[in-house]
Amino acid sequence: MVIRKYITLLLLVFSISGCNNDSSKSNEDNFEVNNDFEVNLETKDKFDQLLTSFAQGENITIILHIKNISSTTKNLNFNSSKQYDFVVKNSENELFWRWSSGQLFTDVLTSYDLAPNEERIITYTWNQMTSDTGTMLPVGSYVLETDDIGIDVVATQKLTIL
Repeated sequence: MVIRKYITLLLLVFSISGCNNDSSKSNEDNFEVNNDFEVNLETKDKFDQLLTSFAQGENITIILHIKNISSTTKNLNFNSSKQYDFVVKNSENELFWRWSSGQLFTDVLTSYDLAPNEERIITYTWNQMTSDTGTMLPVGSYVLETDDIGIDVVATQKLTIL
């Protein structure tokens, strides 16, 4: 656990100083940390390769890791059965896709516990269809974000559609 915290600190220092990898090839260092949780958002292609650049229409596998890095069990509470969401926006903050769009969720309080060092992994494969019109996402640069994950952390991942 101590080693993980030092690695996390080093990665944060490198990201602040501008030393990072080519984001078109790897996105394994893309995570957010608060005092209790480490949140990592990754994207992979059909060959299970970590990528941030995809051909238009190519399926994108989204992997969200939520890890309790504290020394106590943490409870995450939700106002409905929806316990996470993903959104894709362009540089003007225009929403192109929301995972939960068009889905129904029960209006009941839900929760789950994460023990110390326990990690919850959520995986979803997206076909690049937009939420509003159901058309293919246009070629361009975007940001994938987490939303409504039960903690005050938003993980982001840059996406390029070629």
